[in-house]
Amino acid sequence: MKALVALIYCLLASCSVPPPPVTVVPKTPSTIVIVHGLFANAEHVRPLTNALEAQGYTCLTPDLHPNDGSLSIEEQAEQLSSFLKERLSSNAPLQFIGHSMGGLVALQLLQQSASAKRCRGLYTIATPHQGTFLASLHRGVAGQQMTRNASFLKRLHSRRPDFPVTTYRSTTDIVIIPNSSATLPFADNLLIQSSSHNAILNSVELHQDLIQRLQRSDAVR
Repeated sequence: MKALVALIYCLLASCSVPPPPVTVVPKTPSTIVIVHGLFANAEHVRPLTNALEAQGYTCLTPDLHPNDGSLSIEEQAEQLSSFLKERLSSNAPLQFIGHSMGGLVALQLLQQSASAKRCRGLYTIATPHQGTFLASLHRGVAGQQMTRNASFLKRLHSRRPDFPVTTYRSTTDIVIIPNSSATLPFADNLLIQSSSHNAILNSVELHQDLIQRLQRSDAVR
């Protein structure tokens, strides 16, 4: 009897149709756009570019001209928009990293719904989101937009983005005064041990945290 049952089971198993294979469509990895700050250029953010490219990321590092703050942050965001249109398809997923003023330029670009829809994350490093007292010494348009309580900054941060935002700052940064200006109420605000406003770009701690967050955003978006 047991032999008969085993035979019937084998016959049924041999006649069953296996389920179709599950097709897994891999997510398209983000292109990382790294935006430099005031009086800087693409070479200035090279430590970040090198760290991310070593992990297999494709990075774009535009040079914004002029870099002296004589152009408004809105005009610089338009430059960034044109740069991306020339190099990427309109639906390519992006993640943005901005150092200092570059974080404001990136966020200004992301006020556009088309850019915001394909953004998987924004990471700002030593960015004067609430302004800095040093900006009052700058006579350029962008400099005035970064003063404490500037109407531009209030307008820029009035709407909570749909993509995740992370800010990084160092307590020894004497460019962003007060230091808390580098934070945002809707962001994940992190402290990084660094000796200065620019030295933070070389921080291994920063690089490691950025890589983890970039990977996480690509996995879930």
